[in-house]
Amino acid sequence: MLPLLREPTFSEKWLPPLTSIIGFLELLKDTTVLDDHQQELVDSATTSAKNLSFLVNDILDFTRLDSGNFMLDPKQVNIYICLESVIDIVHLKAEQAGLVLVLLVERKVPAMVVVDSGRLSQVLLNLLGNSVKFTSSGTVLLQVLCCGDGLRFDVQDTGIGFSVDQAAQLFEPFQQADKSITRKYGGTGLGLAICTRVVTLMGGMLEASSAGVGMGSLFHFTIPLSRTPNEGISIVSGELEVSSTTSAVPYSCPVPDVSVTTYQKLTETRVAVIDNHPERLCSTVELVSAFECDVLPFDSANAFMIESPAVSIVLYLPESKQNEELSHVLHGIRLVMRNHLEDDTEKIAVLCQLGDTALIQPHLQTKDDLLVLPLKSRQLLRCLTLNEPTSPITTLRDSRPNVGNIQRSDVYILLADDVLMNRRLVCAKLNQLGYPNVDDTNNGRECVDKLLSSPPDHYHLILMDVAMPVMDGREATRMIRESHTHGRVPIVGLTAHVQGAEHQECLDSGMNLVLTKPIVTTELQNAIFRYVSTH
Repeated sequence: MLPLLREPTFSEKWLPPLTSIIGFLELLKDTTVLDDHQQELVDSATTSAKNLSFLVNDILDFTRLDSGNFMLDPKQVNIYICLESVIDIVHLKAEQAGLVLVLLVERKVPAMVVVDSGRLSQVLLNLLGNSVKFTSSGTVLLQVLCCGDGLRFDVQDTGIGFSVDQAAQLFEPFQQADKSITRKYGGTGLGLAICTRVVTLMGGMLEASSAGVGMGSLFHFTIPLSRTPNEGISIVSGELEVSSTTSAVPYSCPVPDVSVTTYQKLTETRVAVIDNHPERLCSTVELVSAFECDVLPFDSANAFMIESPAVSIVLYLPESKQNEELSHVLHGIRLVMRNHLEDDTEKIAVLCQLGDTALIQPHLQTKDDLLVLPLKSRQLLRCLTLNEPTSPITTLRDSRPNVGNIQRSDVYILLADDVLMNRRLVCAKLNQLGYPNVDDTNNGRECVDKLLSSPPDHYHLILMDVAMPVMDGREATRMIRESHTHGRVPIVGLTAHVQGAEHQECLDSGMNLVLTKPIVTTELQNAIFRYVSTH
């Protein structure tokens, strides 16, 4: 490798101009009327710049691994938060491709583990990204299982698969299963080589299998499970058991800091889950079961109404979003529930994609919930507790300022980025989306000073670059979170680094979400929708 690649400033020199080029090309395409030939030229330039950006990132990681300058940093983490963050990043691309992305965690998997969550996220993001890229229809599944004294991670898809001959070179650097794959799908051929080396450092082995070309694929690895301090988890004869020092909340509860009182109420709660997609249904059932609720699965609303079970909560993913049909189905579900309840305490929680919320919201009652996919454990817990106080499990990552439903022109956004071109690009995208009130700063220090000198709740959202001089985005975020008056403002990180390690470090610092540069306009809009109620 060239000595230049070993310099820590390499990515800082190359990636910012690359991401700016990609961003301005996409902005040109969105704001200018182009003829077919001009459109083709812009698309070709965008694709080339993106491929170069991916290549730079992959070479940087591979070089660090090759030189031995790649250290693990294992810490105690909640595995659910780690996995849900990964799914969050991949979800939009899967949705745009018409795929169903499913996270399935075995019920007995411990919530708190000791692992380098950043590197684990990096591997899973790469494997899931490949599955989404190489799958034209069907399902991409991330499954986590207890396996002896470790955890097994499976990434399975219904994509293009590979032959026995192709499998031999999957993990070789700069290789792909077939040259035609590079021409059709792009890529550097370094992703799996990086993954296998990272997994080896973590004490595991990355393996792959496929029934053949066109038959999908399975990538899996198992890493040792370290004992988490003060959690009472022991490993006996290959099985996870709870020691006598464990509290009344079991180690497998996805939200370990839930109060004992709330947890005991959950064990007395009966929940029905309705979803016509088998893997997604199984995923939701497992997550609800992890809270020790009594769960009944149904593959259709009709099946639920025919059986007419006694439940207090229904989690329903509509088969149809047509107004009249949806309203009729929800009414039928509510009647079934009221047949078994002494008062009107039934609750329906509708699961949907972010883009469908406006269609579904009018059909819900005040006590009902609208849960945006992908479903998260803390989000689900608030639903299962029927909106009862669940202290001490408040989380900034799910917070939203109390701004009501406001006009986009009344939303105030604070931007921090040290590169002028990046600030111009983000401001242009925000203006295009209808958000004209953007204050920009050059670094984290300026951002913190600007925020703290403003009235509380003045800014509805902060867009925070990660790598900045004077004060980087992570340190600035930590300082903001320490503020009693301004600490709850949603912060979305912006980074040119695609690996999961960087993303996880940002989330650990207190950021709500991380977007990878170049910023995709739809992803930026979705982030604003998530944390600010606008119309």
